[in-house]
Amino acid sequence: MKIVLPFAKVWFWMLMMVPTGCSVPPPLDDGEGPDSAATVGVGPSAGPPDAGPREEGPRPSPPAGLRAARLVAARREGGLAVVDAASGAVVATAPATSGRGRDGAVDPWARPSVAFGGEDDADGGELATLPLDRAGIGAPRHLTWVDGDARIVATPFGVVVFEAGYGARWRLLPHDGAPGPSVTAPAPLSIAIPAGPSGVSLRALVPADGGGLALATAAVGPAGLGTPTLEAIDGLAAEGAAPRWVETPAMGGSLLVDVVRGEILVHRVSADGKAGPARRLEGSLASPRSRLEHAAAIEGGRRLALLLSKPSRVVVVVLGDGLATGAAIAHDLPGNVRIEPRFFSRELVVLGRRIFVATTEGVVALDVGADPGDPPLDPAPGFPIEGLCGPLALMR
Repeated sequence: MKIVLPFAKVWFWMLMMVPTGCSVPPPLDDGEGPDSAATVGVGPSAGPPDAGPREEGPRPSPPAGLRAARLVAARREGGLAVVDAASGAVVATAPATSGRGRDGAVDPWARPSVAFGGEDDADGGELATLPLDRAGIGAPRHLTWVDGDARIVATPFGVVVFEAGYGARWRLLPHDGAPGPSVTAPAPLSIAIPAGPSGVSLRALVPADGGGLALATAAVGPAGLGTPTLEAIDGLAAEGAAPRWVETPAMGGSLLVDVVRGEILVHRVSADGKAGPARRLEGSLASPRSRLEHAAAIEGGRRLALLLSKPSRVVVVVLGDGLATGAAIAHDLPGNVRIEPRFFSRELVVLGRRIFVATTEGVVALDVGADPGDPPLDPAPGFPIEGLCGPLALMR
């Protein structure tokens, strides 16, 4: 089967060997929140929660940058689907290889995809490559064995695997050559890959000893993966169940976001690892039981997309000077969002001003308005796509 992809674009895919094709959230939301999608607005430019429906007008064109992009998602029946990011049309599918999808990442530097096979209790499994090009997906080839549960990220020098089994560790699988030794480091709650003069650096938010949080940094280059250095984030304790960290160049640094007893908190994190005072977002955007599964920057970070569980909800906030919020809006999602207790989430990805989210009911796309001061959050035409679920990955 032909798969229409930009030339030389490559993706990595991690699969768990169970009968179904999708990641089943362990545990699921347990009924809190509406059964169908609804929009709740909070802030100076958003209507009250019980505001009536807006008048239907002409649909805007898809946000810029979507025409050539593709979204990869797992199929509920097993295997993968490639989706046109602008229209929501499924342009190609691939049959199941090892079962259900657990993680995926796009790799523009090499030609194989990667699959992780294991059992649902995360006792370990096989890491294999599956070649992908315009002709389709080739047969899997064994690469290595993985201990416990795992996630992956792609770098110009190979795939970094984060394992949580008999201890937590990171290791690099080079595109060419034998893997180097693993290094001991906590499992990442959030991950970023900033480029440097001679390679890239992995930067991750990780739990620290004593209940705090730290930023772990490890260089990745021709010599392999360096030992991560951990820098405790001063002035901040891990109050919530799942704090998340996000780089925001438009805000001049990075932010840490958390949900604590129903309040969404945003901290600025300085270059020397100090957390500023918390900015509490106004309005009832989360419930006392809500967890933050992911935080992502929109167009550099003047706006943030937050993925919550319990209930399943996307929250978009506008950040100004001093982290003041100009507006915030929430959109309740159909189904349930996968809960990630120890790793970063792959259930939300952002491309320009379009947010893609995977739930147990399918893949949803939401468009954020062009004006940062007034962020409507509209369901995109062609979505949701039933039968698809996370993890999600983008090909541009």
